[in-house]
Amino acid sequence: MSDPAASPPFSGKPTATDLAFIAFLIAVLVSIVLLGRLTYDEGVKTNATKEGAEALVRWLAEQSPRRDTDTFELSACALSAQGQATARQWAGCRDALQQQGGPLGAARNAFTGKPVRFVARCDPADRATVGEFVIEKLVPTPPGSALPVVVSPLVDQDGIEARQNLRISVCDKGGYTIRVAETEF
Repeated sequence: MSDPAASPPFSGKPTATDLAFIAFLIAVLVSIVLLGRLTYDEGVKTNATKEGAEALVRWLAEQSPRRDTDTFELSACALSAQGQATARQWAGCRDALQQQGGPLGAARNAFTGKPVRFVARCDPADRATVGEFVIEKLVPTPPGSALPVVVSPLVDQDGIEARQNLRISVCDKGGYTIRVAETEF
C-alpha cells in the first residue's frame, strides 16, 4: 500500500504538465484545421482546372463537325481548304483559341491566376506545369499492332488540316497528370 502522506493533496488546479498537454492538444487541433483547409482549397483549384479542360473538350467536340464549313468561326483551326498554300498548324489554332473573345480567352490557371498554357506533359519536378493543360494526339496504328494507338504531345508545328483524335489532360498541384477526356477535332 502506498503511504497517503507521501502524495500531495489534490488542489483542483491544473499542473504545469496538464497545461503543457492542453497546449499540445490545441496545437494539434489547429494544425488539423489548417491542413484540412489547405487540402480543400487545393481540391477546389484542381476541380476548377478540370472544369476548364472539360469546357475545352465540349467546345472541340461541338466545333469538330463545323471545321470544314466556310462559316467556321476560328479560321486558324479550320480544316485545310483545297489549294491552300500552307498547311494549318496547331500554334495558330492555339493562339486563336486563347485570344480575347476566343473559347479560352478568359481561361485562367486556378493555381497561379495567369492565362492557361498548353504544355507537352505534366512533370512533378517542374512546378511551372501545375494547373496547365496537356493535349496529346492519338494516332491509330495498323490492325494487329501491339499498341492500338501512338500517343504524342500536340506540338506547335503539328498540322491540323485533318481531323484527329485528341486526349486532353491537366496537371494537378503535384505536377501529376489527370486525364479529362478524349475527343475528335
